[in-house]
Amino acid sequence: MRIYLIEALSGIIRYLRSFWLRKFVGYSQIHPTVVIEGGVLLDKVYPSRIHIKAGCLVARGSVVLSHEHVKRELDNHRLPRGYDTHIGENCFIGINAVICPGVHIGDSCIVAAGAVVNKDVPSNSLVAGVPAVIRSRSVNLIHGATEGDPNKQI
Repeated sequence: MRIYLIEALSGIIRYLRSFWLRKFVGYSQIHPTVVIEGGVLLDKVYPSRIHIKAGCLVARGSVVLSHEHVKRELDNHRLPRGYDTHIGENCFIGINAVICPGVHIGDSCIVAAGAVVNKDVPSNSLVAGVPAVIRSRSVNLIHGATEGDPNKQI
């Protein structure tokens, strides 16, 4: 009985976190079914430029960015430059992964723990490493199994 109560409470907390981010902080492009664990850092400069589709899980310690400080004006003052960052449906973003600004991650992708994603990722891919290396596979997220040639790189 106690386990069911803890699971129910954690589900409510996850829902409230997602609701709070969408309604009050400005992350309007995050689908209501997305699970964002505690300790996730979402870019606060351009919150509306972060797009996360249905069924995703973003694990603790991950960072999703939508701006960078590279544009300079005449007075040498840096201005943040915003980019749309997209995460497709049914993706898993591992612990401490970093999604750089302007990256588009396709549907049903897995980003391994600690990966730094600085390039677009096609659907049904697995990315790992710093910088992230893309392995295109048929990924079965339900059973944790993969199909295809594990050495095939794009």
